[in-house]
Amino acid sequence: MSTAFASDRRYVWGYSGGAIVFTTALVLVPLAYATWTSFFGFSFASPEPTPVGLANYARLFTDPAFGASLATTALIAIPALAVEMVMGVVWALAITSLRRGRAVFTTLLALPVMVSGASAGMAFRFLFTSEWGPVDNATRSLTGAGLDWFGNGTLARIAITLADIWQNTPFVMLIALAALAAIPKEIGEASSVDGAGGWQRFWAITFPLIRKFLLVALLFRMIDLFRIFDVIFVMTGGGPASATETVSYYVYKQGVQFFDIGYAAAMGLALTVITVLISRGLIRVLEGSR
Repeated sequence: MSTAFASDRRYVWGYSGGAIVFTTALVLVPLAYATWTSFFGFSFASPEPTPVGLANYARLFTDPAFGASLATTALIAIPALAVEMVMGVVWALAITSLRRGRAVFTTLLALPVMVSGASAGMAFRFLFTSEWGPVDNATRSLTGAGLDWFGNGTLARIAITLADIWQNTPFVMLIALAALAAIPKEIGEASSVDGAGGWQRFWAITFPLIRKFLLVALLFRMIDLFRIFDVIFVMTGGGPASATETVSYYVYKQGVQFFDIGYAAAMGLALTVITVLISRGLIRVLEGSR
């Protein structure tokens, strides 16, 4: 048996060893370089990096802009996650209940997830532009006054959240559809015979069976929202002022615009740690649901 096991190991490494090594290097090398960079200071005045020790990490706790960017990320991510998870499941349930046209509706509703973030941001920037944007025109016709969507911080965050919801709700829908398709038909038929209503069947039978799939969707969407950048870059550029400046955008601003690469690397690593900790919590919940 040990000989067969050794043979299987050689077989696995022979076919996938190169890919594993390449992927590991692709992750570890940039991570190691970013870690090394975070211990140095950079400036336009001096091309040579200056060792600063843990100063960049200490700066995270005293930089109000970093805390504000975390709060802005949460203000966009939390409502976007909530709406996407609910709407994605509702769309999946609606499509599953159809007798005809499931493939057509699935394809149509899944189209936004195939659009790049920059394209979605540009489309929503046109939609919400003051004076001539369709959304502003509709608001003006209903209330008699337009809204300065990109001149008000709260409205700008709402516009970004709506853009993310439009683009990524289909992702949740597709995962929910796959989860619903895995539920044996006999379970639903048995619950119908027992006289359970639609709402009762969902909470007592359907939701527990698709819960772990929804947690996976939540995990992926949370990670994606923590690094949201392209939509904000196109729609608001972090403005007005810094009202839509998320952590990812703030890292870009410090590293690219201000050439403070060491501090940007420290923020990126801090964001990675935060994401890993939250992800680990969700994974524990997922493991407990099995």
